[in-house]
Amino acid sequence: MTQNTIYDYLGNDNDPVYQKIRQLNKGDVVALDDAEVSLNIHGIYEVSTEEYHEPFSDLNSCYRFVCDLLGEKLLSE
Repeated sequence: MTQNTIYDYLGNDNDPVYQKIRQLNKGDVVALDDAEVSLNIHGIYEVSTEEYHEPFSDLNSCYRFVCDLLGEKLLSE
């Protein structure tokens, strides 16, 4: 079960997190809160935190994982 965000209704293209991930070029890294999201030279998205290092073959899977991470952090604060 996942929690919906406002962007589930407005569309991902309006979400600044989605935009930052989508704009990555191969070899780029972006910091999103406590996570680093990168697009490696092989076109694989990678999300790294102190607890995780997860690869994703597509933008949407990576985005959903990052949203879940950010949502968990908000709930724990």
